[in-house]
Amino acid sequence: MFSVIKIDFISLLLKKLNVLVTILALNLLLLSCSEKKSENIVEKPIIESPTGNYKIGHEVTIRASNENDIIYYTLDGTTPTKEKNRYISPIKFEQEGIFTLKALSFRDELKSKIVDAIYTIEKNTITSNFTVHFKKPDSWSSSINVYYWDTTPESDTVIWPGELMNLEEDSWYSYTFRNISSTNLIFNDGVNQTTDLLRDKDGWYYNDIWYDYKPVGGVCENYSCQTDSHCEIQNSSPICVCNTGFHLENQICIEDIIDLCENYSCQSNSHCETQNNLPNCVCNTGFHLENDICVEIQNCNPECTEDQSCVNGVCVTTITSDFREETIYFIMTDRFSDGNSSNNSIYGDEYLPNGESQMYNYDESKTGILSYYHGGDFQGILNNLQYIKDMGFTAIWITPVIKQAKGRYYYGGEYQASAFHGYWAYDFDKIDPHLHNSGVNSDGWEDFENFINTLHENGIKLMLDIVTNHGHPDNSTSPSLWSTDNHCVIMNGREWCYESDPYKDSNDPSKGFFNYRGDYKLSALIDFNERGADGEDAREHLKAVYKKFIDAGVDAFRIDTIAYMTKEWWGEFSDEMYRYARSKGKDNFYMVGEGWMGRNDAIQRMQSSSEEKKLYLLDLQGSCMDYPGEMYRVFDGSAGFQYFTQVTEYGDSIISDPTYIGTFVDNHDVYRANGRFNEAQYKNALNYIYLFRGVPIVYYGTEAMYSWSGAYATTNKDDVCARWMLGENGINYVKNSQPPIYKHLKMLNSIRHSSTILQKGRQENILLQDEKAVIKRVYNNKSAYIGMTRGNSYTHNLTSIENGSYRKINPNSSQGNFSVEIVEITDGNYSLTVPENSFTILEMNN
Repeated sequence: MFSVIKIDFISLLLKKLNVLVTILALNLLLLSCSEKKSENIVEKPIIESPTGNYKIGHEVTIRASNENDIIYYTLDGTTPTKEKNRYISPIKFEQEGIFTLKALSFRDELKSKIVDAIYTIEKNTITSNFTVHFKKPDSWSSSINVYYWDTTPESDTVIWPGELMNLEEDSWYSYTFRNISSTNLIFNDGVNQTTDLLRDKDGWYYNDIWYDYKPVGGVCENYSCQTDSHCEIQNSSPICVCNTGFHLENQICIEDIIDLCENYSCQSNSHCETQNNLPNCVCNTGFHLENDICVEIQNCNPECTEDQSCVNGVCVTTITSDFREETIYFIMTDRFSDGNSSNNSIYGDEYLPNGESQMYNYDESKTGILSYYHGGDFQGILNNLQYIKDMGFTAIWITPVIKQAKGRYYYGGEYQASAFHGYWAYDFDKIDPHLHNSGVNSDGWEDFENFINTLHENGIKLMLDIVTNHGHPDNSTSPSLWSTDNHCVIMNGREWCYESDPYKDSNDPSKGFFNYRGDYKLSALIDFNERGADGEDAREHLKAVYKKFIDAGVDAFRIDTIAYMTKEWWGEFSDEMYRYARSKGKDNFYMVGEGWMGRNDAIQRMQSSSEEKKLYLLDLQGSCMDYPGEMYRVFDGSAGFQYFTQVTEYGDSIISDPTYIGTFVDNHDVYRANGRFNEAQYKNALNYIYLFRGVPIVYYGTEAMYSWSGAYATTNKDDVCARWMLGENGINYVKNSQPPIYKHLKMLNSIRHSSTILQKGRQENILLQDEKAVIKRVYNNKSAYIGMTRGNSYTHNLTSIENGSYRKINPNSSQGNFSVEIVEITDGNYSLTVPENSFTILEMNN
């Protein structure tokens, strides 16, 4: 007995020693790996030209810190990858604009951190001079003129017959253009004249031909040269020279062929292709890029495109960018643009009674024109993508797309309305046929997915409005088609009705697919139960419905009516959607919720609702939703900026990251702000949502202020009055007239997209008082100081700020752009001058 115990004790001791030895070995191995990893850190490349203003033709050199590193870069602010441009030679800017250069180095499969710089490229306003020479024909008089127009840059207009040319020798005349890079011109003697000509460098015009060198004795025009070459005068003698892009080979001009892919190294399973005159590594057929490596496509048929990944046998588009980088254009789809008239009147009583002739009539009654469908659809949005992009928006938010209840809703004869807005869903498994092109009998999913793919191909992300709280009104009266579907919805493959609810328990109102308790109920809408026992309420069915939209490619959700749902359901649903999106490659899936309640109450409920903290608010301060009814006083002058103190000093302190909050001036549930604001006040309100923390959202039609003939503004708070038709009338008005708010939005979007600090920086209040606001935004240890005014100009003295190089952003609302000055601060002080009804930004250079 004793010997057995002794042996067991020794065995146990040996096991413990083995464990200790193993742990020690693992620690040594981890230490070794850590040291090895630190040795393999890839240093950032060096951009040798700093952020700033430059002229067209400026070149930027990027230098690798290690000769074995390969540099990739982008000029549009997107993250460089091995699919992007490989750096080979200095980058030359050939056109004006604002460019955000981002670059990183790759060493095998390791990569460096990103470096960036922002360049404002402007036209060359002062150029070198050039001289034109003209050989007078024998029949012309001896007084020779040059008439010119359309110069670059623009110069004073001359009067016909133009400027007198200088006589040289042998009947040659000359004229020098100063500080002009090119011009149209005509040589004349007041009676005779040449054809319209164009010149941008020194030249000799003789017998209707331009020469780069003076033709001696007319030799060059009679001198014959082979194809792809031309005559030039060198040392007073004619000589044939190969044209640009050709070289002499065996006495023949041969076109230059540069194989950019020669000696260009690509990783395994990829090859080099020339794209945009640059070599790029592209995955071989059957492979796609995943984590910067070309991996074989598995179980996906048909094969995925280059911007997709194969996940569980399904091709999905990977969205990696942070949604704070976007600016969002909010579209009520039915009221934006009618791209397909064949889907307008499907049921016979829901579309405008007299068709398009009533599209711009604004009867404010509950049974008026604004309560009918107007015909806007997916095709209308696709037809106007360039219009949206030209304003600078990179994402759109559209109203819900789920199939709505049929026809018109009648309520006791007093209230009639169609479900044009999308918030009265009936069949959650289908896309509403008023929106797509495939007809009333189609489920519409193929058209919806094509719609999303087209948005993505045009660089626009989609935030979809969704409803998890309710369906359509359940008590429509005859003669509506709607009444045939009273008390029922279709969801997750089956019909659910009050009369046949399988989860209903007459003894326990907490059970059921529908909410039978009576609380959290919104008006007469069918209310779903999100607080029943697991598997015996609507929760799992709602999750299944909206996962299909993530599969289709949606990039973000706006969740409707969260005020009428429990905080537990907010958290459960948003966490589930976020985890599912991540499984599909959408690591930055974005969600905001509509909480029409007191702001502080909404924040407190939201903060305890989600483990992932991925649900944020549509935040309008004070009331969370009713902005024109609550916060307009700051911008119409009846209250001061101090009204916003509570926004950041209370609410933001308990929000996990308030820079993700969605902010906007007005929306589809309140009267339009231009019914309350004048133009300057509207611009000041827009400045606020673009420059304070949060993601700016602009309601469709803001750019027009509904100021064309037949449109109008109203302060009537009835929600139908915010839902006017923009249509081709409004869109064409904006395109042709480019009204002030349109240009102002272009400017704000371009400024926002040029600044990571404005997109993502936390906010610190410096001054919020009366008509003045000075704030600080901080991101990655870089600061931006912003001064705003909704009234008179002023100067604010910034003290104890970081020394270094700053870019001072000066808005130019009338032109729809902005200018940048480079400011060097050495003593920690700067006087920030803010123009009347405008703003100024002082931002640290990266």
